[in-house]
Amino acid sequence: GLNNRELQEIYGQMICQIMSQCYPRWSQKIPLPNLAPHEKVRIGVISEFFWDHSNWKIPIKGWVENLDRSNFELFGYHTGLKQDQETAIAAKSFVKFVQGSFTIEEWCEVITEDKLHILIVPEFGMSPTTVKLGCLRLAPIQMTSWGHPDTSGMPTIDYYLSSDLMEAENAQEHYTERLVRLPNLSIHYTPLEITPEAIAKKDIGLDDDEIMFWCCQSLYKYLPDYDDVFPRIAKELAHRCKFVFIKYVKSDRVTEIFEQRLRDIFNKFGLDYTDYCIFLPFMNNRRFAGTSAIADVFLDSIGWSGCNSSLESIAHNIPIVTLPGDLMRGRHTMAILKMMGLEETIASSKEDYVKIAVRLGQDAQYRQYISDQVAENKHKLYGDLKPVRALEDFLLNVVHKPRQFAMETVSEALQIAVQHRQANRLNQAVQLYYKILEQQPNHPEALYGLGVLAQQTGQYDTAEKLLRATVEAEPNSVKAWFSLGNLCQGQGQLSESVECYQRVLTIQPNLVPVYNNLGYALQQQGSWDDAIASYQQALEIEPTCTEADVNLGNALHAQEKLALEKQAHYAQLNHELGVTRQKAGDLTNAVAYYRQAVAMQSDLVSAHYNLGVVLEDQGEFENAIASYQKVLELNPSYGEVYFNLGRIYQTQKQLEEAASAYRQGLMLVNPRYGKVVNLDKGSDKGSDNGSDNGSDNGSTVSPETLTPPQVEQPDVTIGGYQFPGIPRVSVSEDKRPFWTVIIPLYNRTDYLLECLASVLAQWQGEEEMEILVMDNASTPPLYDLVNSIGGGVVRYYRNPENIGARRNFNLGIALSRGHWIHVLPEDEYVLPGYYSQLKKSLETCSDSVGAAFTGYENINDKGKIIFSQQVYGKDTGIHQDWLWKIGTSNVLNPCAVVIRRSTHEHLGCYDPGNTYTPDWELYKRIASFYDWWYEGDILARYREHDNNMTSELILSGAQATSIRQGIEISESYLPAEHCAAITAKARNHYFNYCLNHMVIPLKNGNLAGAFRLLQEALKIDPSPQAVEKLFTWLTQAEAAPLRDEIASKLRSIMLNHSSESFYFAYP
Repeated sequence: GLNNRELQEIYGQMICQIMSQCYPRWSQKIPLPNLAPHEKVRIGVISEFFWDHSNWKIPIKGWVENLDRSNFELFGYHTGLKQDQETAIAAKSFVKFVQGSFTIEEWCEVITEDKLHILIVPEFGMSPTTVKLGCLRLAPIQMTSWGHPDTSGMPTIDYYLSSDLMEAENAQEHYTERLVRLPNLSIHYTPLEITPEAIAKKDIGLDDDEIMFWCCQSLYKYLPDYDDVFPRIAKELAHRCKFVFIKYVKSDRVTEIFEQRLRDIFNKFGLDYTDYCIFLPFMNNRRFAGTSAIADVFLDSIGWSGCNSSLESIAHNIPIVTLPGDLMRGRHTMAILKMMGLEETIASSKEDYVKIAVRLGQDAQYRQYISDQVAENKHKLYGDLKPVRALEDFLLNVVHKPRQFAMETVSEALQIAVQHRQANRLNQAVQLYYKILEQQPNHPEALYGLGVLAQQTGQYDTAEKLLRATVEAEPNSVKAWFSLGNLCQGQGQLSESVECYQRVLTIQPNLVPVYNNLGYALQQQGSWDDAIASYQQALEIEPTCTEADVNLGNALHAQEKLALEKQAHYAQLNHELGVTRQKAGDLTNAVAYYRQAVAMQSDLVSAHYNLGVVLEDQGEFENAIASYQKVLELNPSYGEVYFNLGRIYQTQKQLEEAASAYRQGLMLVNPRYGKVVNLDKGSDKGSDNGSDNGSDNGSTVSPETLTPPQVEQPDVTIGGYQFPGIPRVSVSEDKRPFWTVIIPLYNRTDYLLECLASVLAQWQGEEEMEILVMDNASTPPLYDLVNSIGGGVVRYYRNPENIGARRNFNLGIALSRGHWIHVLPEDEYVLPGYYSQLKKSLETCSDSVGAAFTGYENINDKGKIIFSQQVYGKDTGIHQDWLWKIGTSNVLNPCAVVIRRSTHEHLGCYDPGNTYTPDWELYKRIASFYDWWYEGDILARYREHDNNMTSELILSGAQATSIRQGIEISESYLPAEHCAAITAKARNHYFNYCLNHMVIPLKNGNLAGAFRLLQEALKIDPSPQAVEKLFTWLTQAEAAPLRDEIASKLRSIMLNHSSESFYFAYP
């Protein structure tokens, strides 16, 4: 933790003298030439870490991707051999990118021939090659940065690029180089797009109620002087916490030494470190993200602070405790927290560090508060262009060159254009790119962006012109030549495509995707030998490239050169690649790979099945049916196929065929169902007779005879409000089922069979589950459709008249006999394992648990997943902050929720007077008196479509009235100590919700609905801050109709001297 400048200077001078003696040719100062007005500054970057490494992510990537290409020309020198997808991204960021295992002399030749003005070595201390090259003079100006946060001590390095927020006032004293303090964190950081691996606390050795302190730094960053913070925290938390470290991957000895230190210090406090410390093996990115996501608190290493690990943990909204040191390397996390405006977990001393950590461990509500602050402010860390602009100014200044253009505005416009493009706001992106071209007609990035957009929107001629203009403006642009080659290939211009790919390979000769695409273009031309050679070249560079391997096998197969014994192998590879492309959303290529797989191996069931799934997703229903039928020829017992056929027939509104398919699938996947249905043939219940058309054997059951019995529902009073109650189940009844599943209906049949089949597939007998279908006076009655697959299992009731949706729910709950109740609307459904997995948890959970919920997904009317919700990730169990979460906003959908029947007996059912949020109000009511169990897996699906109640209420603006009612009602029963804080958060949240949703009725021409939403928003939160936010929103162009209406109303009030309030009713 001390200032190393003196030692580093001695060492730096020594090694520079040694290198000067060994390489005198490259040890002389190079004069800085005078740059011509339109000449670009030539900047080189040397690193061994142009791959998925922290040095690439911070700081190199953000700089090289965002430096203004009209003023700078970038050259990359990769001194390591490792390659991954980030290496390919890096290569595209430079006009020249060289990688190889070269001698020092060879590297010097490569670098000096590029006649650089500036050379940047982002770190010294992690790579011997870069240290050696840094000792030499390969450019007039040489600088380093904080990839390794310490001075180089080398007289050959002129500047040190650092962060103003991370440096102390006297920081120049720590460096032999001239210190350059770039604004903020000094970096342009983009959060990683990683899908975390699903991990639960129990998977890594913690109980669900133990606090997980995440200590994920490299072990050498933990200094012995601060080892005692761990046992001090453990002592305060009374044995309910664990510290989770990561083993040092390069040496077991480092881990052993650190463990011995912990053993000794815990012993001093009378504790056994093995009771508190867990050491995990080195993890890949997905597992690291999944582990971070379940952590409760991040403990920053003291003295050598985390940066990359801190940023990656912040992505999961984890509270962070840090104690800054005097040197830059001990102040990374402090700077990050200051950048977010969160300073209350920055400790002032070791004692304060322990105190903050203990409070976060003990106080779940405080921990959630800090987590919420992280969630709300972490965006401030991302996409910061200010440091990049300052770096540009500095680089131009040191070479005595003014900006060629006023590029600050242009560069920001470029970044915004890219954001628009990624968010599919294509028109806004196009407009920005053209504005850039007005200032710089040949700006390569703007031309390239427009070319990509034109290609994306099917304007292929325009795309080609723009991409050709890009390569004319920047002849060494790898990405532009590659995109142009792909465009030409897609348009059948194979010769031009081949030329483009070959041009890329003259610039960057080791790009595997280019060899692969070149091979495919040659194959399309009929140049089979050249295509095969290109695929083989790709595999020589990267032997594990599955795509090139598959294309090679396909080419050999087409030429009848593929050995028979290898065809099954390549069929499987095609299938695997099809799966990969399917997961990536590239359905066209997925189909091609699946078709190739079945061409090579006609009995490959999985390929036929997945081909059917993709064709179904593409809406090619007849071809999908053909694929599914082929599966059934090969495997008649493949029950899932019948479900898929049922879904297709359901979409085609062929309900009899759908029922028949679902019934056959159910009999295959659920033997209990099949046994009951077969026994029930021809019974008085009018059940399925097993015929192919799914009829009910001409049953003459009249819906009038299926009227639900009268049930008393005496009101229950909670917090001064009355809610419909339910009677207790008679103690004289036979053994009660564990589950009651209630499916309420009214007229809609579009998704009913899919919903019912998802439950019936998991039905394990009437002693386990009863299924009640509550038809709310549908016209015509839906008995026959329900009975077509539910006969013999389902109890169907039909109300003589419509009693309202929530009263229908409540009637079903009152008729239930199960210990646990699941209300499942007919347009939602459950996934396999829903009931069995929940039962396993609920059978053994505490009596304090009154309800439970699972992870779930939202799908659209075509069945595509558009949203997923796992409130606590994979962290199954009871969560103490649940009341705060559900009290603030509704994060659940009914399909994911089950409620103990005794909870309804105590607290009542749904409030029938609340149209839009009775479920949210009920969930808050239950959370105020009971714990909730959380099951972390995604086990249910909620469907968003135009024909549901939620869509109608949003358009009319009526949902805000129900939201306000839900907030006001819960104020009467929320725990007194938390009521004000929870209610304030809810009001703020739903004010913003109303503001964000006001555009929906406006876009649909429903001014009345928008006005109603505005009025209710101000009733929900009338605070000055909310009013100010509303007025700001009203200045937007999209709010103009509403703004004009408000002005009209106000003029009317003033002219008529009306006493009408601002909450006037819309006529």
